[in-house]
Amino acid sequence: MPLPAGFLFHLDAKDADKNPVKPTHRGELDGRDQPLPGGDAVLVLTRFGENMIESTLTRQGKVVDRWRRFPDRGAATKSAEAQ
Repeated sequence: MPLPAGFLFHLDAKDADKNPVKPTHRGELDGRDQPLPGGDAVLVLTRFGENMIESTLTRQGKVVDRWRRFPDRGAATKSAEAQ
C-alpha cells in the first residue's frame, strides 16, 4: 500500500541538549524544511520509494533526530526503525 501524499507525524524525541521534543505535524513528503511552531526546530519529511519515509529534525542547523519509517500494510499505526 503506497504512502499518501501527506503524512501525520508524531515525534517523541530529545534534542541535542536532551530536552524533550514532542511535536505533532501534518506535512507533505516533499523534502522541504517545515518549521515547527514554538521554537527553532525544523522538520523535513522525505519519501523514498512507495513505502518508506525519512524524517529529519534539525535545531539551529544541526540534525538532532533522524528516522526512517515503514508503514505497516493495513495497520492503523506505523512502525519505525532507527537509522
